[in-house]
Amino acid sequence: MPGTAACDGTPRSPRTTPPCCSTGSPSRPPPRVLHLSTTDQREWDDFESTWLAGREEGLAAHPDHPDAVQLRADLDARLRRYVGGYRGVLGLASPVLAR
Repeated sequence: MPGTAACDGTPRSPRTTPPCCSTGSPSRPPPRVLHLSTTDQREWDDFESTWLAGREEGLAAHPDHPDAVQLRADLDARLRRYVGGYRGVLGLASPVLAR
């Protein structure tokens, strides 16, 4: 079955097959890996904080926007998931892909 082996031939599920090993299609070749790294806790916290801060700044500038209540709820939920859930889960690869 296509997509069930890693680049080294190790059997894997389609979900864990590296994107660089995807078979693609005749009209769309698989992506190429330009850079592959893992993040440490400082980098992950910086990413999450920056992502949240940008949206919080938008809310502060437009507190009466029609979507403000829903956005605040979404941001609160994301922060709860991060702090109480996936913060500290490290070792995930971060690929930069090109087509």
